Amino acid sequence: MKTKLSVAFALTAALTFLGLAAVTADPVVFTAAATQPAYWRYEVVTVTAEGAPPGTERVVGVPERDGETVAGVSGRKEVEFRREDGRWVGRWAMPWDPDLGTYEMEVRALDSSGRDLGSTTADFRIRGKSPNGRVPLPHFAVTLETDADYYAARLGGPRMRVPGWKNIVAWPEYAGADSVWFCAGMTKAAHRPTAEHPWLQRDLDLVPVLARECHRAGMAFGAWIACFFPYGEVRPDIPYEFSRNYVVPDEPDAKPGFWTTLNASLNCELRKRQIVELAASLQAEPQVDYIGLDYIRSGPGGFELVTDMVTELGLEPYDGFTGQPIEVQMAWLVGATRSDEGMKRLWQWWRASKAARTLAEIKGRAGVTKPLWCFVLGWCHQHGQDPQMMTDAGADFVALMLYDATRNEFDGLMREWPKQYRDGRVNLVGGVIADPVQLVNPYNPAAPFPLEMGNRAEQATDGLAGSAGPWDDLLAEDPHYLDKYGPLRADGLVEGLFLHDLERMAYRAGGWTIDDFIVAGASAMSRLRALTGDIPVEIQVGRPVGVGAALFDVPVEVTNLGQETLLNIRVRTEPTRNASIAKDGAVYIAELAPGETVTVTPKLYAYEYTEEHVIAASAWWGGARPADVAFACRYQLPWAEKEE
Repeated sequence: MKTKLSVAFALTAALTFLGLAAVTADPVVFTAAATQPAYWRYEVVTVTAEGAPPGTERVVGVPERDGETVAGVSGRKEVEFRREDGRWVGRWAMPWDPDLGTYEMEVRALDSSGRDLGSTTADFRIRGKSPNGRVPLPHFAVTLETDADYYAARLGGPRMRVPGWKNIVAWPEYAGADSVWFCAGMTKAAHRPTAEHPWLQRDLDLVPVLARECHRAGMAFGAWIACFFPYGEVRPDIPYEFSRNYVVPDEPDAKPGFWTTLNASLNCELRKRQIVELAASLQAEPQVDYIGLDYIRSGPGGFELVTDMVTELGLEPYDGFTGQPIEVQMAWLVGATRSDEGMKRLWQWWRASKAARTLAEIKGRAGVTKPLWCFVLGWCHQHGQDPQMMTDAGADFVALMLYDATRNEFDGLMREWPKQYRDGRVNLVGGVIADPVQLVNPYNPAAPFPLEMGNRAEQATDGLAGSAGPWDDLLAEDPHYLDKYGPLRADGLVEGLFLHDLERMAYRAGGWTIDDFIVAGASAMSRLRALTGDIPVEIQVGRPVGVGAALFDVPVEVTNLGQETLLNIRVRTEPTRNASIAKDGAVYIAELAPGETVTVTPKLYAYEYTEEHVIAASAWWGGARPADVAFACRYQLPWAEKEE
């Protein structure tokens, strides 16, 4: 700590020391100190100052690192201190993705005219947790989010397997997944939950059954909790505190105002207690390998948290603000975030901080020691979530939901995420969704949904692979974009992929089949595994060639990327919506040397000449893991138009 005093204050202290002044008490030294030596990236840096010189009317702090001023997330370079219990207290919301290490805040005392009366400094550190190796990377997961009875639902299986509930596991195993993630904790009004029994029981009953089946197949099993969002279109009859949002109704006579949403508030202790109890139960279940938390964020708006925000950040909109009715406080926050970009960023940061602290609280109270993941929306910080904060709060990996976006919006996300984080700061597993409504591509409206999903998965894990539209414009504006930011790829930001989810693929597929979505997702993951050296084989599918009535040869190019010779590689075509496997649909490569490429032609039946086709193939080289398989697929226009 270093202290500098004004000339007048220093003279007064000297006279006092010499006994020449009327003041006989020891001089008070102006000091400042952080309330703790180090802060996680989700914590508010708090500095207190005492012994301010006489005449002090204002105290400000300037955060610095290596002599350079560091602006907070709002863009402000100064921290305004407030008088609290005889001290001056300043609170600083650090920027997103801050440099880790030692900082210094220079604290200055000012009089009413702004004259500097003296200064002192406070040191502190910003710390962050490094990604750990508790989960194998790159990681591939397939999810299931449902309230349906899958014992009764006759879910079909891969390659014409007999329908049944075991296909929940068979599909991820077939695709080469590392794990299955299942929504075990769901509250939905239609099932009449109560405060004592809020969770859908049949989902809870399915947890150990699915987990054992996953382990039999050599995969891990993760169970997640839908935390602060009761599903459905109406609120359950449970006395939750609900989130509040400012709504302008569509009806012409209706007045805008603050409505309660379907989301429970992050301050709802009843909901938090339910989540903690279920998380503790999953921790105690020996069959569960990973525990996940979804909807660990404030609901739309979240304005009911305004009092907490202004208190924790040391804001003072006006005298007596916190004594105003909550509707008045919320109205101020709505106006402030709409008119002030800095306040908007500050609100987003604080909401993300609140979400991370809530995750840390749940993890601690439940005693969770198993690998923990959380879902984070892909719209950067708009929804009040931050992967780095979640990592510091205790998440071992973060499932980044790269959906709720049309194609052009998705391309925008791909441009923003590399700017948000540098490599190695967090374990991110990117996710794509099998939802026809969201898989709209304005650059190619005819693009089939499965291939659009697979294309997005490849773009998220391999930067420019298969992309179009905005990327061309972006590179035209800045040819060095990739040098500056790099693509979203496995050796940088994204370290895995999850497909969401089996129910959408099977029953809400927009006329396509679960086969089509699975092979598209598995092909993207195979490319990711090949890029990272996780598998030694890469394959590519060429254009089929007709060799008979509805029978086609499918050229498959197989490359050995590894350092060892591979023996007896099985290469086969895979069934999709309008294509089925032939009797001789598999061929074998007896030997493939390192660096060698061989093309083989397994066969495929295709009966509907006038329909689009997803053409898929796989290669297996005898590996012990479900992940030891390589997929590739392509989109084929109507066959008749392709004949030469």
